[in-house]
Amino acid sequence: MVINKTFNNMIIKEKNKRGWIRIVEAFVAILLVTGVLLVIINKQYIGKDDISAKVYDVELSILREIQSDTALRDSILQAGTLPK
Repeated sequence: MVINKTFNNMIIKEKNKRGWIRIVEAFVAILLVTGVLLVIINKQYIGKDDISAKVYDVELSILREIQSDTALRDSILQAGTLPK
């Protein structure tokens, strides 16, 4: 009877070890999939053009044109406030 109990305990411990191994395998699989998704998303983000420098250059050229032209400055000052 004692031998049977120890044998049953060994079987239960072996099943518990298998359960932990499956949990670890699932966790590693989730980490792997997450890592691959992050790499793919990061590559797509890097591939996009950043237009902020172009917008800044256009804004700067418009403001310089307004600064140098008196007629433009006067028309802007007379425009008043924008409607809400």
